[in-house]
Amino acid sequence: CSAAGIIRTINTNGSSLYLGGGVGQLYWLTSGTNTVTYCFADMDTTVDWGNFCRAGGFIGQTSRSTVLNNCYAKGSIKDLDSDPISTIRFSYYGGFIGVANGNISNCFCAIDSFTSGAANVRAFGGTLSGTETACFWDSTACGFTTANTDAAAKTTVQMQMVSTFTDAGWDFAGEAANGTTDVWRMSADGVGYPQLSWEFGRRGDFACPDGVGVDDLEAMQMAWLTVEGQAGYSIACDADSNGRIDIADFKVLARYWKDGI
Repeated sequence: CSAAGIIRTINTNGSSLYLGGGVGQLYWLTSGTNTVTYCFADMDTTVDWGNFCRAGGFIGQTSRSTVLNNCYAKGSIKDLDSDPISTIRFSYYGGFIGVANGNISNCFCAIDSFTSGAANVRAFGGTLSGTETACFWDSTACGFTTANTDAAAKTTVQMQMVSTFTDAGWDFAGEAANGTTDVWRMSADGVGYPQLSWEFGRRGDFACPDGVGVDDLEAMQMAWLTVEGQAGYSIACDADSNGRIDIADFKVLARYWKDGI
């Protein structure tokens, strides 16, 4: 799933606010685990709130037994609340997540113009009950230096280098050491942040470099008729995101054949 656009909020009744670029509050299950994976948000968010605001670039708050992996947040977060910090109580802001209960892995945030008057503000997660593994935030873009998390601060230059992520074990198209599902993709250093392979797959671009051609046909052939979780399956080739590489994905490839070359 993905979300992109603009969010504006204003405190009209003083009630609690859960605000995220992708999800406001992911409530807990009575049993089992909430899982969010292969998702992103690119949202410009403005908050004018007071007490009990949980806001994040991707998710405002998760509850118990939650797993987040292979997700990212871009955009901006601006808090217009002019009240003194002492009155902005029980509020938590994070570039990726406001309040996290659970485990987060292989996620990043690149939040520009991150400002807030609240005391509990962190560059990646406002507060965390759980673990963060192989997560990153852009220290150049953020403009906010307090992390207080296990997420690693990287400059924009570092955040736009494949090695920053593959060295941490992220599964990228074009490498096999970290897996062959090809969850992430960055065709060239210095061009932009990592993106999820399915973002390209929906345009028939199954393999690096960019453009649709024989290399994409070869990538699809290698994953042909595999299903998610099976050896050889590639999310980069799953154009319709149904967990199977089949004729529907070939139709997408054919639609964009030779595009960009």
